[in-house]
Amino acid sequence: MIDSRSFPLKKLEITQEESINVDHPVVHTTENVILQFNQPYEPMNGIEKLQREKLTIRNIMTRNVDAVKIIKDWKKNGRKIGTEYFLCFSFDLWIEGMLKDLKREFNEFQNDLEGINVRFLNKQPRFLIPINPISKIIIFGTEIQSKDGTVYQLVLKVVSTDE
Repeated sequence: MIDSRSFPLKKLEITQEESINVDHPVVHTTENVILQFNQPYEPMNGIEKLQREKLTIRNIMTRNVDAVKIIKDWKKNGRKIGTEYFLCFSFDLWIEGMLKDLKREFNEFQNDLEGINVRFLNKQPRFLIPINPISKIIIFGTEIQSKDGTVYQLVLKVVSTDE
C-alpha cells in the first residue's frame, strides 16, 4: 500500500507479465513513467488514452504495443506540442514489424524528415503526419547503445508545424 501523501509519484516503472490496462489515475499523474514487457503477444491496453507528454516503453516484443492506435488517437484528439513517446525494442525485427504496420496505415505521410539531426534506421520509413494547422507528428526509428547493448527505438513526437 502506498501512502496517499506520496502522490503524485515522481517515477513509476511497470513490468508487464500479462495483459493490463494502463489507463489509470496513478499512471496519468506520475511524472516519469516507464513501461516494460517480459513476454510477446501480451498487449498493454490504454496507452493511446494516456495524456502524458513523455513516455518510455521498454523491451517491446511482437504485438505488445499498437503504434497505429496511438497515432490515430493523437490525430483524432490532438496532443500538446512536445509530447514524445519512446518505444524501445531489443531486436530490429520487432521495430521493423511495427514500422511496416505504420507504413500500411500511413503510407501517404512518408517523409524523409530532412533537417532533423538524427541518425535514422537505414532503409526504414519515416513519417510526418499532420494533426491540425499548428502541430504534426514525426515518427522515425533510430538505434542507440545502452549498457545492455543495442536498443532500437521508435520515436513518436508532436512538433510545431513551424519546425
